[in-house]
Amino acid sequence: MYKTVPQKRTIIWTILAVAFLGGVVYFSVLRKPKTEYLTTEAKKSNLSQTVSVSGTLKANDTLALDFEANGRVRTVDVKVGQKVAKGDVVGSLDGSSLQLAADQARANLEKAEAEAGINRDTTRSAEVAVENAEKYLDDTKRLNNKNIDAAEQKVSDTKNYLDDAQSYYNAIKDENGPDSSATKSAKLTLDTAESNWEQAKKSLDVADQTADLSKTSAENTLASSKATLAAAESQYLAAAKDANVASFEAAYQAALVNLDDTILRAPANGTIKEVNYRVGEVIGAAVANSFAKMISYDFIMEAKVPESDIAKVKAGQKAVTTFDAFEADEKFSAALVSIDPSATVVQDVVDYIVKFSMDRDDARFRDGMSADLDILVAEKNNVLVIPERAVKETDGKKTVQILENKKPVNREVKTGMKGDGGMVEIVSGLNEGEQVVTSTK
Repeated sequence: MYKTVPQKRTIIWTILAVAFLGGVVYFSVLRKPKTEYLTTEAKKSNLSQTVSVSGTLKANDTLALDFEANGRVRTVDVKVGQKVAKGDVVGSLDGSSLQLAADQARANLEKAEAEAGINRDTTRSAEVAVENAEKYLDDTKRLNNKNIDAAEQKVSDTKNYLDDAQSYYNAIKDENGPDSSATKSAKLTLDTAESNWEQAKKSLDVADQTADLSKTSAENTLASSKATLAAAESQYLAAAKDANVASFEAAYQAALVNLDDTILRAPANGTIKEVNYRVGEVIGAAVANSFAKMISYDFIMEAKVPESDIAKVKAGQKAVTTFDAFEADEKFSAALVSIDPSATVVQDVVDYIVKFSMDRDDARFRDGMSADLDILVAEKNNVLVIPERAVKETDGKKTVQILENKKPVNREVKTGMKGDGGMVEIVSGLNEGEQVVTSTK
């Protein structure tokens, strides 16, 4: 029985509908593209943060001399017109409370070290043993060289004497015959000279052998001392990883920095231009006058730091400097010596003038030379870092994605210092070697 036309149309439309639905399922589910995750490894590295500025080299510039700390003036060590060299003490603040804080911090550190099993004396004793062994090796080499030189000289002298005795014997023998008393006497002298020469050669051999033995002994002593030191340092480093030790070590170092800030030193060679404080006066944060000013004999680099970065910079920081007039790979080191407390505003742009002393002079330096400076404002060594773009922040929490069984899993982390190159420190939440998702495609 033949199907009617309407029935055929129904069958065709049904087939088309099934094919369409099958295509939708295939392309939406079965052929759904796989997400590819781009990752990077969380690893330990040194992290640094720099502020980049441009500067101008200036001669005979005026430098403001200010303490990094506030407090009561204890000493004024210069007067107007006095010439000072770089590093000379200009003045000091009363640091008695800071000294007490440093002493307390050291006591806390020593207690933490003792609890962690750290013994600095063991390490120091091993260091002294290495120093002594190195000195003993050097002394042994010098003594060996002296003894060998003396033995070689003895061989040379006795050989020359033997040659002279041989010539004398030959002459006497030719003149008087072999049996004359003069010839016999000359022969006795020749035999003695030959015996002395042979003995000198044996002494040289003994000196060489003794030198080899003593050098080997000294080298073995040094190697043993170094091994002992390496073991002591390994134990020290293992114990120093204790969280309490690390914390108290950082506190102690910070206390020493604060104590050092009570001493003001001349940042360059020059002449004191003015002194604005006397002993007993108090220097506060709101005081506008500098402690003193000086005219520098050295070249000074002057730069403008934008308002957004001024809080990061402080006196004593180092900068790597490249001059437009020199090759790009020729770098100079400079130290930040003063920050102008007053801002300069040009077309609503706020900058602060900072000055640097160059660590070394150069005959090619000229007044007005322009340069680029990278100021090192912070650094940490051997910390866990990842690209900052891998960190996401939601509801005040910072998270990253790590791959577990090829699938991304959210992990809450705590970040620390931000560094150059888009890297950031991870304080907690990640382990070294874990793969962190940075992007997808």
